Amino acid sequence: MNLYQTAKQTPVSLPEICAPRAELLQTFDKAAKTQYIYVQAPAGYGKTISTLLWLKKSNHKTVWISLDVYDNTPTLFYRLFCMSILSVIPHDEKVFQGVKSPAFNISPVECTIDLLSQLAYEDCKYAIVLDDFHVIQNEEIKKSLPYVLKRLPIMVTVIVLSRNSLPDSASSLYGQETIAQIGIAELAFNSEEIRKHFATYGRFITKEEAEGIQTYTEGWAIALNAMVMSGSIDVAYKSQMPSFNGFIEKNIWSRLDADLREFLIKTSVPDKFTLELCEYLTESDHCKETLDFLIGGNVNISLVGMEYRYHNLFLEFLRDKLNQSDIDKTALNKRVADYYLNIGNFLTAKNYAMKSGDKKAISQAIRSFYSIKTFSLDEYVEFHKLYNLHNIPDEICDKMPLLYIARIFFSYLNGDANIVSRLFDKLYPILPLIADTYPEAMENLTSIILLDHRIKLSGLASRLEKLPNVTLKHATLQSPTFTFQLPFLHRCARDFYELLDPQIMNHIRNYSSNLIKQNIDIMFRGAEAGLLMEKNKLHEALEVAIFLKSTIDESMSPEFVYAVYVLVAEIYLLQNQRDKFEAAIKEVKEYISLSSSQYLLKNLSAYEARTGISNGEKSAAEKWLENYYVNDESFNEFYKIYRNFTTARACILLVQMDKAYDALNKLKTLSESYDRLLDAAEADVLLAIIEWVTGKRKEAQIRLHGVLSSMQKYGFIRVIANDGKAVLPILSSVIKKMEKENEQSDGLYKFTKEVYIAAYEQSKHFKGLTHNAEVAPVKLSPQQKRVLELLAKGYKNAEIVEQTGRSLNTIRTHTKIAYRKLEVNNSLDAIVRARELELID
Repeated sequence: MNLYQTAKQTPVSLPEICAPRAELLQTFDKAAKTQYIYVQAPAGYGKTISTLLWLKKSNHKTVWISLDVYDNTPTLFYRLFCMSILSVIPHDEKVFQGVKSPAFNISPVECTIDLLSQLAYEDCKYAIVLDDFHVIQNEEIKKSLPYVLKRLPIMVTVIVLSRNSLPDSASSLYGQETIAQIGIAELAFNSEEIRKHFATYGRFITKEEAEGIQTYTEGWAIALNAMVMSGSIDVAYKSQMPSFNGFIEKNIWSRLDADLREFLIKTSVPDKFTLELCEYLTESDHCKETLDFLIGGNVNISLVGMEYRYHNLFLEFLRDKLNQSDIDKTALNKRVADYYLNIGNFLTAKNYAMKSGDKKAISQAIRSFYSIKTFSLDEYVEFHKLYNLHNIPDEICDKMPLLYIARIFFSYLNGDANIVSRLFDKLYPILPLIADTYPEAMENLTSIILLDHRIKLSGLASRLEKLPNVTLKHATLQSPTFTFQLPFLHRCARDFYELLDPQIMNHIRNYSSNLIKQNIDIMFRGAEAGLLMEKNKLHEALEVAIFLKSTIDESMSPEFVYAVYVLVAEIYLLQNQRDKFEAAIKEVKEYISLSSSQYLLKNLSAYEARTGISNGEKSAAEKWLENYYVNDESFNEFYKIYRNFTTARACILLVQMDKAYDALNKLKTLSESYDRLLDAAEADVLLAIIEWVTGKRKEAQIRLHGVLSSMQKYGFIRVIANDGKAVLPILSSVIKKMEKENEQSDGLYKFTKEVYIAAYEQSKHFKGLTHNAEVAPVKLSPQQKRVLELLAKGYKNAEIVEQTGRSLNTIRTHTKIAYRKLEVNNSLDAIVRARELELID
């Protein structure tokens, strides 16, 4: 076996006796004329065995990848994918080291694509098999995999084995004609194949008996195997395909002695097991002999590398028996957890510890898990979901209080405001205990407390004062970030709009500096510069940003440095200094590369896409939406908030208004739940833009007026003005309304004019979000307008005839044309619509 190969890269062995399937193998031959084969059927139809038979016949060099639910993060999936390929296809040591590098954790898709370009393929046929692909539920994997597979040379055939239908992402990328599909119809045994299959076991049945069995089983391979092993072909009393459990109960289970049954039940606790785990779990001295007997008898068990595994359906059967038995399932799960802890597999240990319910085992497994190096935010969240770490019981956290910090951080990332609040309420009473017992965690704890969105910064300062002074070290169980890898420090872990108050700024900064030793200056001064930018004080903001840039050194967190670089670029962009903007973007990319901080590239990509989208570039919007990490399911996740705003903007530009409107409402709810003033304002500005271009102009005007009112207090101009041409007509409408209602002396009127001027300047340099969505204005003739005005005042048609001197038919004609232009079918809707469009008073 290749040194890089593991059990997950080794297929099950073919049974000693295999059914001859000449017709099915010809189907595979035909399918292989395309590069991609998708084999789809429920469990027990022989997907794996049929594929192995064809691979043996066709003489392909095979890369076999056995997937399970714990491969559901891009890093784990693509590392397994690459290591499996490297176990078969020639390469140099540098390529192998690339898979092990930290950069792979950060950008697994990009690193995989790079690896495929460096392989030294031999002059032969290869096959890559993805077995049990249905267990992969991660959207980033499903969306990115087709792009990765496209990089394979045509000598490589890709075979995907799954219980689920072909994903839309695959068929849409390649087109149905390039993917051959093999399903139940092809995999099911016909009556002649059933006769031959029985004959290989020395049982010779008639054609009529074979047809009866085919009708009874519908050609289901695993049911046929149960029948051929049982010696019975009685199908007289069944009219539909039987359950697998029924077959096993009657034909296998009933024939086993009590000791063997107990052995099978106990070994069904882990998903798979080595001989060592089997001996530890069963406390038997004869495990090897028993396992050899089971494999020799074809009892739905296989040896893959050094690991044994039961067929999925048989495993479910055994676990049902475990639940019905008196065997202590809790103790068995604890033994499995102990085994995996002892061999250093903390992730799997945690899973079985949770199943056992044993608090000591859970605490030990979780502590071991958090000793693993922190991942990028995407990986951090995916790992917590995958291993159910966000559902650690409170009683476990009470024994290990630092776990509350990890749970708060995850819940905050995930946008679960209610859960964050509940966990903070659990944390605060035990702060003195944590300070006394875990003083090294105080720096991390302080940054976590800053996330409590329920408490204003002014109140937070007094709460922080109650924390004791301690000697600081690097904390264990610390969260991976404070900036959340977002591009602007004034809108990172929390919206720091309150820092405009100098007293609050000094209070928070001075006290935090006692606990947060690293990056304190760049954090708060960076937030200050961002707020100056929001107030449109661009020269002052740039001065602070340039100063911060001059203080950068190797000790600073890459996330803070990145945010300063992006801030400088953004100010140059707003000042229309294009050359300096492009130089700043080049500089930040070079820094990310030199500091191996590729995990920042996703949000930087969002920032660059937003620049093109603001200029009405459809290609920028389309390219952004094609990214594998962009999907429609994440608008409630906080750590993706910047990317998701970019997605909403892309949808507006591409005139996908319903999708954008729905996304923005979710983003607004999330922003408000975390007291993020500027994010909520951005969502409302974009919602107003959608309402305006879709004809809901009154709603747009009211919404933007509300945003202006809330931003005036702080002088925040850019969050509205940055949308330039798209927001100008709404601003103009608001100003006209103010002038009409004699509100010119109001401070809000002056502020709105400032925003208008800034938006107008922006419009001269960017085409705007609605460049492709401009709606032709509705124009009513003077007669149509007059008729609607009279209808609005309550006049009937006869009265309108009298008022205008026109005939009744003429009035009806004008009314009908007005309805058509306004896209309504009654007078009330016509009046409402005309007022929305400001066509009548």
